[in-house]
Order: sequence, then C-alpha cells, then structure tokens
Amino acid sequence: MLDFSFTPAQEEYRLRLRELALSELLPRYQRGDAEQAYPYDQVKQVLRFAAEFWKGREAERDLISVGITAEEVARGDLNCVLTSLGPPYMRHFLPEGSALSEHWRLGLESGDKIIALCLTESSAGSDMGRIQTRAEQRGERFVLNGEKNSVSFLNADLFYVFARSDPASSGWSGLSAFLVPRETSGLSFEPVEDLGCRAIPRGILRLNDVEVPADAL
Repeated sequence: MLDFSFTPAQEEYRLRLRELALSELLPRYQRGDAEQAYPYDQVKQVLRFAAEFWKGREAERDLISVGITAEEVARGDLNCVLTSLGPPYMRHFLPEGSALSEHWRLGLESGDKIIALCLTESSAGSDMGRIQTRAEQRGERFVLNGEKNSVSFLNADLFYVFARSDPASSGWSGLSAFLVPRETSGLSFEPVEDLGCRAIPRGILRLNDVEVPADAL
C-alpha cells in the first residue's frame, strides 16, 4: 500500500518553515503588497533557513520539499513563494555546465537576483505550440524578436525566454529557451496594474532585435 506521509525530515521542515512564515513573513505582507515593495529580505531569510536545514542531507531535498516550501511560505506571504523555492527548482531552469548558468546560479539561489519565465503570448496564451517569438541564429549569436505578455517578475535580472529557433517548424517542435539578462539591448517593459500580488510586478516584455550569445541557449 502506498504511503504518502512526509518523511521525518520533511515533517520537521514543514513545521519549522510554517513558524517562520507566520512570525516573519505575515506581519509585513499587506503593507509590502500595498507599497509594491518586492520582499528581498524575506526571500533571503527563507532561502537561508532552507539551506541551513538541508545542509548535510541535500539528497533528501527533492521536489516534495519544494512543494512544502511553496505551501508553507504562502501562509505568510504569497509574493515570496516562487523565488523561495531554491536549488531544486533552479536546476530545472539552469542546466549544469553552462557558463551563463553558472554565472547566475549563486545570485539566484541566494535571492540576490530574480529570474522570470517568459512563455505566454497574446495570440497563444500559454500554449507553447503556438509561440510566435522568433530566434534567428546569426553565426555565434541569436537574434530574438517578439512579445511576451503576463510576465511575472517584470523586475527580474534574468529572463528565461521561449522562442521558435527553427523557422520551418510548427507546433511543439523547433522551440528553444534563452537566458537574457535585463540589461540586454532591445528589451522594453510595460507593467500592468494588478489587484493582488503587487509586490511582484507583471507585464509585457518586448524583444526588438535582442542579440544574445550562443551559450544563452
């Protein structure tokens, strides 16, 4: 018979993280959201706690622990959830061995830097098979053109952009993802006003002849 109970370590992590969320995150949640103040310090606090808790037992820090983190952090401040998920989550965004990934990894895992997923488009929604943003390879570089909307973390330092890299492709084939730093020439931003989660700016990311090196792929 399947047992869906948490392991002793997971249960201890859940209880201690809940205590932190209710005592440290919740008291400033409404004010921070109203002021649209991104919770850098609170995110770093959660990440430090998690790193210290799992030190020496990293093998137990799996995607179940990521789910526990999301649920318990949300009890205190929903704005802290995504960037508090830590190393197991980041491994899905940043491939091992990529020079660009390694350049950003420590800052993202510590909470000093923010990454944004750029998938949704006005004519496609979140259906990746209908993505129209293009990535044209020119020698050792790619040139990206298109528009992403409903991008959460419009204040990000790094954007994870999905684009069609094979011009002859359609549907789910011929798609690639690129790491695009905020300061890259050709990016522009248009925020939208939300009723909630206002500490996480959301909006439109436009890419106009945005050039990135081949290792951004």
